[in-house]
Amino acid sequence: LEPLTEEMSKVLISNMLSIRGLQHAIAAQIIERSGGNPFFMEEVVRSFIDEGAVVRHNGEFKVTDKIEKMVIPYTINDVLMARIDRLDENTRDLLKTASVIGRSFFYRILTEVAKAIDDLDSRLSYLKEIELIREQQRMEELEFLFKHALAQEAAYESILQQKRKDLHLQVAKSIEKVFGNRLHEFYGMLSLHYIKGENYEKAEEYLIKAGEEALRTSASSEALNYYQEGLKLYLRADKENINPEKLAMFERNIAIALYNKSRWEEAVQHIDKVFEHYKMPANPNRILLLLKFMKNIVFIFAKPLWFKGTRKPPPTQTEIDYLDLAYKKATALVFIDLERHFFTTLSCFNRSCQIDIARSPEAINIYSGTAGVFSFGGLSFRIPKKLLDISRDAIDQNDVFSLMAFKLHQTVLKYSSGDFSNIRTFEKAIVDDALKKGELWNTTMYLWVFICSKIYVGLFSEAEEFVDKLAQIQNNYDYGLAAVIMSAVKTHLFEQRRKLHEMLSESQRGIVLAVNYNMTIHQQFFYSWKAQSQIFLDDLEGARESLSQARNIFRDWRLGSPYFILPQLTAQLKINIYDLRNAIMTNDKPAIRKQNICAYKSGKKALKKSKRYAANWTEIHYLIGEYYWLIGNQEKALKWWDKAIKKGEELGVRPDLSRTYFEVGRHLLKPDSRYTTLNSITAEEYLQKARGMFMELDLQYDLDELDKVVGSSNLAMAAA
Repeated sequence: LEPLTEEMSKVLISNMLSIRGLQHAIAAQIIERSGGNPFFMEEVVRSFIDEGAVVRHNGEFKVTDKIEKMVIPYTINDVLMARIDRLDENTRDLLKTASVIGRSFFYRILTEVAKAIDDLDSRLSYLKEIELIREQQRMEELEFLFKHALAQEAAYESILQQKRKDLHLQVAKSIEKVFGNRLHEFYGMLSLHYIKGENYEKAEEYLIKAGEEALRTSASSEALNYYQEGLKLYLRADKENINPEKLAMFERNIAIALYNKSRWEEAVQHIDKVFEHYKMPANPNRILLLLKFMKNIVFIFAKPLWFKGTRKPPPTQTEIDYLDLAYKKATALVFIDLERHFFTTLSCFNRSCQIDIARSPEAINIYSGTAGVFSFGGLSFRIPKKLLDISRDAIDQNDVFSLMAFKLHQTVLKYSSGDFSNIRTFEKAIVDDALKKGELWNTTMYLWVFICSKIYVGLFSEAEEFVDKLAQIQNNYDYGLAAVIMSAVKTHLFEQRRKLHEMLSESQRGIVLAVNYNMTIHQQFFYSWKAQSQIFLDDLEGARESLSQARNIFRDWRLGSPYFILPQLTAQLKINIYDLRNAIMTNDKPAIRKQNICAYKSGKKALKKSKRYAANWTEIHYLIGEYYWLIGNQEKALKWWDKAIKKGEELGVRPDLSRTYFEVGRHLLKPDSRYTTLNSITAEEYLQKARGMFMELDLQYDLDELDKVVGSSNLAMAAA
């Protein structure tokens, strides 16, 4: 905040206590010394009251003769110390003891630490009366609070260093005594007092416990701080005898806290440090990984019962820790390096195949995760199905972590293969339980895929309800991934509803979020959606620039899910069709030849990717149909539109299906059309089908476009 102006300072002093008779010169001196700091002014006035220079009489304050002797200090600290020094010795000692406990202090702790001070309750009442402290209720306890942090700091700094240290140790022991039955609520506070009391062994113990407690409640910022401080203390206190196991424990917990903060690169770096401790290669030979993976897959299909765990050893604790961290590493790499993500997943899977997964929830998660990688990457749908079958048979139904991972990757398989009709029930009980236990990644990604499945089939209202769930996760847990995913699904929702300005705005917001959380793949994704919104808004130059940004990001990625790359390929195809149409309209033959080649190539690329990702199949097919119509091959165009309609009806992707009906009807109505029907359905009937679905889905933009086509057609008929 800016300092108060002179005029505002005068008003504050006047309003604060309505002092009658306060000389202008004194008020001016208060304003000058305070530098516009309202807390300074208030404390000066209160110091006048403490000294009897200002007294209350008949319900108002007035100045006494003592005002002439008052000296206004130069700093706020001087004002506060003057007020503290005017207290009697016991009350002053009580305030200083309270300042060691902290800005706020529980009554029961203070009475334990300040046993030697008599008449404690009346002294606290007096400190409240002169407004150095306030009273409140917290955690079902009576608590007091220094009115201002500076007052607590002033009292604290006035205590001799050795006395401070002893008091901190007393406070820590009092907390252990008074709150022994609920000590987990005070781990962080205890670690702080033991640090300041220089008992580093106890401080480290409570820092670790505080971090574990924070991780359990997904308070990742606090957990990260506790573990980082704990590591510093450990390294400082025992430089000569570093225990590798303990060091690995700190690195592991720091990695998990970073992971829960969506700080992916840093999390991976700390996980790799733990792997070094386990003497496990962070980046093993990729050719050997592939060969071993193929061997394991062959065994799975040939001898599935053997892979369900019979005659295999249970996992060791090291293997359990490794697989848990490896799953987190693989899922973190999704956003920063898909190639490393793929090979890390293979490495995890190969190791999981060596143990009895029925006795290892971590190995089950790896099986489920590997299924997700292959289905979402469009690599195979058969392998994921087999892996998920094995996972389902091995899962303990009471283990919410494995259940949540399984539900996510099962939904990914259905979504990627186009089995939208079987993504019906939202697993609310599992999701709520998972969130309570801090399982954020799988839960957020499950919501993402579930919402996308609703968007593609046109259940927009349902999708919006679950977007609110993502908002709750982001707000309740300060979870960056939820913020980025929420922006992604909102952009997608606006695209499907053709709310173009909202789509443009949200895609731009998504770019900023993706940059903030270092989610490179999502930056490309948002730039691609931005380009598509700009195409619809006839900003072709802007679209080309956005698409160029998307390509520059994706150029370094050799692996990529169709989900991420198809928006870019679709935008490119739309731009090429737009340019081809313009070239044909101007009869620019060199441009026609060039744009024909470009449109053909981009259509071929998009088609190839869409074959491995069902959701975009219908849209890509009707765009290719539009390309063939433009170059005069109407027969081939109708064949592509026929494929689009059949696939759209099969998948139930109503928004894309309704637009395909519209495209077919619109083109069949054109004067140069050599056809009047497709599958014995007329142009008018297709337009009527489109209108019905547009109205059902509340697609106003599309209804307006349809009305333009019908209006133009009626005018042409009237003219004829």
